Amino acid sequence: MQRLLKSASFSRSTLSLWVLAIIYLWVFFNFSSWKGSRVIVWDAYEYYLYLPSVFVHHNFNLDWAMPELQKIGEGFKWDFLSPTGKPVGRMSMGLAMLYAPFFLLGHAGAYLTGAEANGFSAPYYFFMLLGTLVFALCGNMLLRNVLKRWFTDEATAITLLSINMGTNLFYYVTSLPLITHVANFFLFAAFLYLTIRWYRKHDILTSFLLGHVAAFIIVVRPTNVVGLLLFPIWNLPHFTMLTERFLLFVKKRKQFVLMLLSSMLVFLPQLIYWKMQTGQWYYYSYGFLGAFYFDTPHLWDGLFSYRKGWLLYTPIMIFALAGFFVLHKYVTGLTGWLIFLLGLHFYVVVSFWCWWYGAGFGLRPMVDIYPLLSIPLAAFMQQVMKHKMLKQLAIPVLLALIFINQFQTYQTRKNVLHFDSVTKAYYWANFLRMDKAADTQYLLQSPDYFKAVKNEEVD
Repeated sequence: MQRLLKSASFSRSTLSLWVLAIIYLWVFFNFSSWKGSRVIVWDAYEYYLYLPSVFVHHNFNLDWAMPELQKIGEGFKWDFLSPTGKPVGRMSMGLAMLYAPFFLLGHAGAYLTGAEANGFSAPYYFFMLLGTLVFALCGNMLLRNVLKRWFTDEATAITLLSINMGTNLFYYVTSLPLITHVANFFLFAAFLYLTIRWYRKHDILTSFLLGHVAAFIIVVRPTNVVGLLLFPIWNLPHFTMLTERFLLFVKKRKQFVLMLLSSMLVFLPQLIYWKMQTGQWYYYSYGFLGAFYFDTPHLWDGLFSYRKGWLLYTPIMIFALAGFFVLHKYVTGLTGWLIFLLGLHFYVVVSFWCWWYGAGFGLRPMVDIYPLLSIPLAAFMQQVMKHKMLKQLAIPVLLALIFINQFQTYQTRKNVLHFDSVTKAYYWANFLRMDKAADTQYLLQSPDYFKAVKNEEVD
């Protein structure tokens, strides 16, 4: 009987996955976001428009989408016409490709329920939002598998709960789901898992999947290409082994050819689309709105600004940074490389002209690499859990930081925390308030987007 109970019991990390699934599903069904009319808007609309173009309108003519696109571009007067005069989407189509199965389920649901089969009725919203939950939960399952290689079940469980409940990942799963960040969280978790597996097996299937996932990381959000450096430097203790690593790649060149061919299957639809609409195999569709100013990165603002500072709005990630000091005790040859990748990713993120990235909660591009940051976070958690006194101190602090994250997520949903205009005075006047404090609206300070895009100082 005891053996039966033991075999039926869940590990803590498995239980944490079930807890997350229950919480996300509860939010999903209780908020019923798919019943609203403002689900696919702004950036989400631009990522999404490929799906109704293909499956509803059966062409890439964006005339049907132009009224909404012009609303999005109001002020900047965005031009969606290519040099050939044909319309071309500003966002790449990687996210639409990932969500295509869920769109098709929504398409079938629309026909079966009698809803409008136009891509913008409740069945589409239901399945697209459900797709976000699938990506979030699959990403966490892969992440659990990775963390269990080095860390205890307890540290893994705490890390998964902290990443999901204590960071802005929760907001992008539940409140602003149909942009790139949850999908990229899943893709980086998959890339991390497959990288580890490839160096163990060098097998054909892993090589094929790695090529696919790497290509999706680029096609979904091109600036995340820097994260792919993880593969060549994985488990490389020092620079002197670069020659040895190169020789390994030469030896496994057949697998690399397979990776390349696999990635081309993902890139091909995007390349064909650009060729059809622009006459070019590659087209930089962002125009002046894709400006990066690498000589003037907003490093301090990106970390601590009341407008969108990463550590200000996601303070639990300070523990991930602290984890770099003890990571070497659990994983060899990784600390320096992860610091390098984190620094490079952050540098690129805050060099963008709109370093606060418009609407959202916290510095949203950082969500993409939380799978990588979960490694030092787990190291920190395991180190703390070894000491009874530190553990007793850490658990209340973790719970407090999770509470603050959940509360500020609520404030952002209710527009108590403004999406891009919070100042120090406004933040503290409304700290932990359910409703906006009276006479504090004047404390908000909207950024000047026109100045920012020209790299002029923005207050």
